[in-house]
Amino acid sequence: MLALTALCLRYARGPMGGAFVAMLVRAAIHYIHTADRAVLLPHRCNPMSDFEIEAALVSRVPARRNWWPAVFAIPFLGMAIISPQATRCVASARRALDRDDFDSAWALQDRARAWMLAADVYFSRRYSTISNERARVYAQASALRATQTAEDRQNALTNLAAFQSPSGDAAAVERTLRSAVAAAPNWYKSHWLLAQVLWLEGRIPEARAEAQTAVDRGGGRHPEVQATLNGLLAK
Repeated sequence: MLALTALCLRYARGPMGGAFVAMLVRAAIHYIHTADRAVLLPHRCNPMSDFEIEAALVSRVPARRNWWPAVFAIPFLGMAIISPQATRCVASARRALDRDDFDSAWALQDRARAWMLAADVYFSRRYSTISNERARVYAQASALRATQTAEDRQNALTNLAAFQSPSGDAAAVERTLRSAVAAAPNWYKSHWLLAQVLWLEGRIPEARAEAQTAVDRGGGRHPEVQATLNGLLAK
């Protein structure tokens, strides 16, 4: 009992822990008094003795501070620091594109990515609107990199397929669109675009199947998808 009391004194936390220890000490004193008939601390001689012992023990047991809430707050603190920095880099990159400073915009994109914010799909489309060879290079690079950084990978892949189309490499476009289908099988758009590519290649049965899947996934809400299917069914 004394060993248990000593252990509780070592690990007691706060007033509740101290009160529990006091109860153990009171029980130990009572046990010693009744078992050995020794008047070590007379249990009945003073009606306030138990209360005084308990109060003294509670006041002397230090309450331990709980640091776990602070530990869990660290990620949120990090986000509060990172988010404004990343947003500032993206905004600066947009302003750099507004003044046709492509190299600075690309460098700011990299800096934003280091702060864990990527907007490669957006910047690939911004670069593509500029009639400049360097801008076209950055557009292609951003579109390719977006497939690794975008949260909605299927959208980044269909965006990349759009950049691959002018090259005339139908096989590369098909591979990219099939990757988009694999990334989001229930999204209608990648099935619809793949159906058009297969149609251009003369693979009518495959194109018809993809177009039907696109209509089903879109719930019949997209007239352009239905038009593609109707055109293929007429073949």
